Amino acid sequence: MQGQVPNFKEKLEGYKKEFISAGSLVVAEETYVELKAIPEDRRSLKEFLQVRIYEALTGYRRELESLRRENDELVEQALRD
Repeated sequence: MQGQVPNFKEKLEGYKKEFISAGSLVVAEETYVELKAIPEDRRSLKEFLQVRIYEALTGYRRELESLRRENDELVEQALRD
């Protein structure tokens, strides 16, 4: 058991280095489509996170665009009144 601890620590450090930059987890739509085609149980942790982050960001982007349109409409309406 104690022999596994250094190996675990090395793996943990590797994951920390890999995920330290959030940019490595943000992917383009093309990459997302490729990752989504991989069965979930065969994706690496990084690939799993990339898919989840892409989906979350896509939802936030849609909401932001909707709010921008609504804001623009309200500004136009206020200028007409």
